[in-house]
Amino acid sequence: MGKKPQRYSWPDVSRLCRLNRDEIEMARNLGFGPDTLIRARPGPKERWKLPVKEWVCELYAAKEKPVRIAARGQVWILHVNIYDSFGEDAFRVRLEPAPALDASVAPGFTKKRGQYLAFIYNYTKMHRQAPAESDLQRYFQTTPPTIHDMIKMLELRGYIKRTPGQARSIRLLVNRSTCRDWNRAGCRGVIQELR
Repeated sequence: MGKKPQRYSWPDVSRLCRLNRDEIEMARNLGFGPDTLIRARPGPKERWKLPVKEWVCELYAAKEKPVRIAARGQVWILHVNIYDSFGEDAFRVRLEPAPALDASVAPGFTKKRGQYLAFIYNYTKMHRQAPAESDLQRYFQTTPPTIHDMIKMLELRGYIKRTPGQARSIRLLVNRSTCRDWNRAGCRGVIQELR
């Protein structure tokens, strides 16, 4: 039993999947052939599928280094291994729960992340409920996608936790006592504006 002949060539893949040379090289390193990539293109009713370009880049990144993802209200680490299966490359994907943050160590975050964390902390303390994304949008005067991306990033880093499908479910996982940088990050301004 030999391999099937390829119907498409790499120039076809480049044109149809909009891949550049580096992305084609990534696909080759992952063991994909031209036909596999052409078949992996999302159809009109497959909105859940990533474009081939993003799919190849994410798989390559996960192969090189485990990736943190947030799904179903929990942070996971995605491991991708490639192995040989009957003469063709196959993938073994493994999900493991991400380790929790060490509460005794102060986490490192940027000034903007500190401002978001300070706002969440102070809003929750004053209103006795977590802020909605619209509250964050109103305070930081930015767009909803920007706020949502920041919330997802804070969740991936392990600074907050959310319950999917539940409004106002943001919960801080960072100890207030270990966050000395919040004052530098604009915490005082947040407290004054919330009053």
